[in-house]
Order: sequence, then C-alpha cells, then structure tokens
Amino acid sequence: MGISRILILERNKLILRKVTRVLMCTGVEVIPTEDPAELNRYLDGTPAILCADSVDIATVMGVLQTHPTILAVVWTATKSDKLLPFADREPRLSHFLGRAKDQPPREWELLYIIRRLLSGEAPGLASLLAWGYTGFKESLLTSQQRDACVEGVVRFCEKLNVPGRVREMFGELAHELLMNAMYDAPVDAEGRHKYAADRKAQIQLEPHEAATIRCASDGMRMVISVTDPFGGLPRSAIFAGIARGLKGGEMDTSHGGAGLGMLYIYRSSAISIFDVVPGRRTQVTGVYELDTNQREFRNLPRSLHYFGNG
Repeated sequence: MGISRILILERNKLILRKVTRVLMCTGVEVIPTEDPAELNRYLDGTPAILCADSVDIATVMGVLQTHPTILAVVWTATKSDKLLPFADREPRLSHFLGRAKDQPPREWELLYIIRRLLSGEAPGLASLLAWGYTGFKESLLTSQQRDACVEGVVRFCEKLNVPGRVREMFGELAHELLMNAMYDAPVDAEGRHKYAADRKAQIQLEPHEAATIRCASDGMRMVISVTDPFGGLPRSAIFAGIARGLKGGEMDTSHGGAGLGMLYIYRSSAISIFDVVPGRRTQVTGVYELDTNQREFRNLPRSLHYFGNG
C-alpha cells in the first residue's frame, strides 16, 4: 500500500504526546490531533494508518468506510470485547491494543504493530522480547510429543519461578495451541480435515504436517507461539468466533482451529497475535507479562492482532 503517514486521534494530551513521540521513531510523517473534526484535513487519499482510542471508534469506522487507503489501530482502557464486532465488519480494523487506565498503550507493542504494517514483514519471536531472552523450539508429529512438550512448557515456567496458577495456564495454553495446529489445521489434497473429527485420538502427522512450538522469556514477558504449515484459519474465526464465545453462543468449528479453544487463547494472553498466510502458514502467538498478578490480568483489556489475507 505504500503507507507514508500515521494519523493519531487521542483526546488525552499526555497519552497523545507519548504516542506521538514513539511513532515519530518509525520514520514516517506523524500527524497528531485531539479533535476528531480535524481528521478531515488530512484525509486526502494518501495511504495512512489511523491510530485512535476506542472512545472514537465511531469516527474510526466512518473514516474506514469512506477512505479505502486507511488502516486502523485502536487502543482501549476498557474491555476489548466490545471492539470485536467492529473488526468483524471491517477487515482494515485488525488491531486492538489493551492499555492500563490513564496509561498509553505499551510502547514496544505499538512499535511492533506499526512497523509490521509499514514494512509488511513478519519478524521472528525475538522482536517480542528483550535481547537477553531464553527459550526452546520443537517440531511435533505425535500426540505423545505434544504431551511431553506441554510438560516442558510447565518445567520452563518453573525454572523462571512463575507462580503455580500461571504455570498451569501456560501449560493449558500450549496444549490448546498445539491441538489446533495438530488436529484442526491439517487437510488433505481435497481440503478435507484429516484429524479434526476426534481430538482425543492418538495421531501421527506426516513430516510435512509438523507443528512447531516456540516458547521463550526475557524475565519480563513470556511468549508461546505455535505454527502449522496449512494457513487455513479464517479471519472470521478470530473476531466473530471469539465474540460469539464471549456471549456464550456456539462456536463455528467448520474450518478447524475455530472452536472454544480460540476463546481460551484470547483469555489466556495479554496479547494475542494471529499471522495467516492462506494455504501456507498459520502462526498463533500469546504474550503474557510476568509481573502482572492474576487479579490485574483478569481485568486487563486484551490486545488482539491479525495479520493476513484470510
């Protein structure tokens, strides 16, 4: 798209100042404003990213409906759940950043998202962590390897002195991510799901079907990422599917990887990142901040990001 401009709409002057300073580091033109009415002065057809607080979601949606060269990034200090229906309706709104009350969005997360949108490139796991991180990577073909890997995630958390409840949550998150990649994602040459019918069965994947897990931490953040080589997770399964799950409705499992586990991934991560290259790769990443206590975590607005064309 050739984006060369970032528009920032934020009514809190302190947050606007901090976000502007961070985004100036991207090297493109940054235009901040506190007034929604001023946006029209800068909407001249130039491809741009519009960053705004969720209080102005109606303005953001109006801009997206009338300006096809605009992408949107929205941050919120209230429940991110309320934003899911907007993303379901508008594919150019695929990024929500949860933030603490009276605080700007996480600087590193904001830069990560904006730089990806500007470059179109998908950096590795290291871009989510500080330089001195540690972790492991495994490729899995069998149910037994999955179970052993989940135990490995828990042991990794123990070495980091992570609280027991959080270790348990990470183990369950790793298990769900691997189940989606190993049971729901694989399809045959005709596009039929090979293993999704029975998620309790013991399976042996073909070498080209292997799921890959990466687990790492820098002592401040814990990151778990699972990749499958199929790229069959549709965008609707993420935004619409999670929204239905939050309302207690039925989840669409017809595409694989879109069951109630999608809701668990969203609830278990401070930041959930979905990367989909249709027919080639789906990568789902969960990020957790280790200094967050469980009470804070339960009330923290979730970040949710989707990159892809599905």
